[in-house]
Amino acid sequence: MRTFVATILLAMASVAVAGDSDIVNGLENLRRIHRVAVVFELRDGNAAGIAENDPWGTPYRIDAEHRRIVGAGSDRKFDESAWSTNEQFDGLEGDVVFQDGRMFRSNRNWLYARVTAGPSATALSALRASEVLLMIALSPETRSFAAFLFSADAMLALGAIVERNHGEHGEVPRDVWGTPFRLIVEKNHYRIISAGSDRTFSPMTWERRAAADTAEDLIFEDGAFVRQPDANALFAGKALTVKPIAQPLDPARRDRSGIARSGGDVEAPSVLERPEPSYPEYYRQLRLSGIVILECVIAANGSVDDVRVVKSLAPDFDMAATDAVRRWKFSPAMQDGRAIPVLFNLTINFKLR
Repeated sequence: MRTFVATILLAMASVAVAGDSDIVNGLENLRRIHRVAVVFELRDGNAAGIAENDPWGTPYRIDAEHRRIVGAGSDRKFDESAWSTNEQFDGLEGDVVFQDGRMFRSNRNWLYARVTAGPSATALSALRASEVLLMIALSPETRSFAAFLFSADAMLALGAIVERNHGEHGEVPRDVWGTPFRLIVEKNHYRIISAGSDRTFSPMTWERRAAADTAEDLIFEDGAFVRQPDANALFAGKALTVKPIAQPLDPARRDRSGIARSGGDVEAPSVLERPEPSYPEYYRQLRLSGIVILECVIAANGSVDDVRVVKSLAPDFDMAATDAVRRWKFSPAMQDGRAIPVLFNLTINFKLR
């Protein structure tokens, strides 16, 4: 648990180096939407005081009535006609829509396929941490834990600002419970205090070890936490079982109308080589399991082509399944004694052992 929490905090605190990378901006856009969604959910749909811009400078559109968060994308234009389409899309210009506790419209899969080592890999790691945090926030049993992690992350971010500027910089941010952080700066030393879930600062307790309670004051001083509840004790006895955030379906990448399916006079392909997908460690810690269903084309030479997700489990499960299936080998489908390409559905089962 301790390693898991530290990994999430480290990834959330990672600042993506955008440079000239459009892919980094796209991943950062999704990360920010997830962070807005965490606060939105933890405040029970109250959007008051939530102000966040996407990487291109456009404020997110937040609709509390429909529990919707929308990012305009790189073209900085909202296209409401697209918001009813539950799908993945290609490129950076489309609107990303998070609605009713799930990602309704996204370009995550397109971005994932374009991640390379360096800044985009760092941005993907930060996005994954925000996705996991949102899963925790959406589960009633783990909401308080998400609030603790989110406020701790905000303290890390504020500390980075103070370190760069040696003083207050703009409006002092609030913790996830809506209380402004208390920021104390003395020369080159600083201290950031969060009041915790009771929204009350308790200076008399600051010299004592924090109890396992989200109401405790958190203190971040000169780049490190000097007072915070032990995450293991805070979460002792509670299962980290949360619900996954399913992603929109992939669009068909090409016209499949002329490709047969097995059945009738078409003999189905059979698998020859089946490398197992890796189990994402974040999801193992969260006790997540389930199935991903993929639709793919099995080519006439037995290779797997044009894989699309038709039933999502959670982002990295989808990608792990897709990456593995692309390496599978089949004996091809046969019709009238000749090998032909076929459309084929594959179910990948992720089970905890």
